[in-house]
Amino acid sequence: MKIIKKTVLVLSILIVILIIIPQMQNRVEAAVKISATEKIMYKGYTYKLKVIGTKKKVKWSSSDKTKAVVYSNGKVYVKKNGRVTITAKVSGKKYKCKVTVKNKPYNLKQFSTTFYDIKDVAKKIKHIGDIKNYGEYKYDLDGDRKKDTIMVKKIVTNYEEGIEDYYYSITVNDKEIERVDSFSNIYILDLDKSDKTLELIVETEPYGDSAGYCYSIYQKKNNKMKKIADTTKLDYPAEPIKVNQKGKIVVRDYIENIFSPYIVGKYYELNDGNLIKIKTLLKNVSKLNFKMIKTYGGIGEPVYFTTNKNNIGKSNKSQEVKKGTKFTLLSMSFKPDTDGQGCRACKVRLSNRKVGYLYVFSSY
Repeated sequence: MKIIKKTVLVLSILIVILIIIPQMQNRVEAAVKISATEKIMYKGYTYKLKVIGTKKKVKWSSSDKTKAVVYSNGKVYVKKNGRVTITAKVSGKKYKCKVTVKNKPYNLKQFSTTFYDIKDVAKKIKHIGDIKNYGEYKYDLDGDRKKDTIMVKKIVTNYEEGIEDYYYSITVNDKEIERVDSFSNIYILDLDKSDKTLELIVETEPYGDSAGYCYSIYQKKNNKMKKIADTTKLDYPAEPIKVNQKGKIVVRDYIENIFSPYIVGKYYELNDGNLIKIKTLLKNVSKLNFKMIKTYGGIGEPVYFTTNKNNIGKSNKSQEVKKGTKFTLLSMSFKPDTDGQGCRACKVRLSNRKVGYLYVFSSY
């Protein structure tokens, strides 16, 4: 009888062990997790992921290394907009974090408001984008509940020996508003939510490279397309303009094409159908130290320094300065060069305390 009781007791203990141990293991395994399963990150930024609940070795991997890379310590660096999955592998099990990469909103603290890339705002409405997406588009531009027809046509003016000579024509309701080349974009967006109008913005790159951007901003009023801003007002910004939906625009400008970093140049406000410059953001600029970047437009033009204003635009009366020269910006000025092409110069103080002007003289 005692043997039977002992046997039953042993069996009971074994059963309890068989039930409890797997549950304990499951609890331990369930406690292992990745620190974030979803994450929004801004391009150029880093974030460190962790696997919680284990001390075992973690192997990290990225589903798309062109968008994000992950290092052996779980640190994620994002390079390109889009979606990417970061995977942590521990003891044969995988733990995933889905990362969405975006452009960081540009915060202009002086005005307590946030500005966004023009593309991001335009995406809220199906916009035309690259001028090569030519075709017909319909939008209610003036809020009269009737859709206006925007047509982008490729016009071939000459075709010789397999080479096309062409331009793109932009029309609204069969009336041409602008002609542009292939280095252009068209955005349809609600720049100012306080009214019912949509803005049509034409962005062009005058030299087909990163030398700067030009903008024409149109509104439809009284059945006519009115240009409320053009390149003269926006002064060839160095990168695409930043906008919000309260009728405000920020233009970030190079100091010529040779200096780094960019500065915020001008701040505009859409007011009663006109884009008005309300601020030039060149405050406390004497406290900013700049460096020259590689070359003007990447084409190898030298940079010159002169203490005499009359020498701006001339290469034979100024001192050539080297890449990496440090200086403090004092102000910006403009003076035509000897050929009348124009030469933007900056008043600076070099690291050796000399005060004068930096500029690029283009020989072509």
